[in-house]
Amino acid sequence: MNIPELPCIFFMFNPFGADVMQSFLKNALRSYTANPRAMTFVYVNPINDQVFEDQKMLIEKKLPAFINLKMALFSPYSARIYVTTGTA
Repeated sequence: MNIPELPCIFFMFNPFGADVMQSFLKNALRSYTANPRAMTFVYVNPINDQVFEDQKMLIEKKLPAFINLKMALFSPYSARIYVTTGTA
């Protein structure tokens, strides 16, 4: 998969198992290292969130409590948001 060389937002509803997710993330972060830019990963139903947690180039963006409450009212699924750190 070719990753665009522009700022990217990836919206994922638990699309893969851990191995494929790790491969996808490695590919995306390799692209980021070659061309640093803003990358945001919105991961809904984050079953394999440890794959994201293990990446040093990503940090989790915590949402305010009222946003989490709104999300809980509209969906039974949680979401986690990870962003690139700004350094490759």
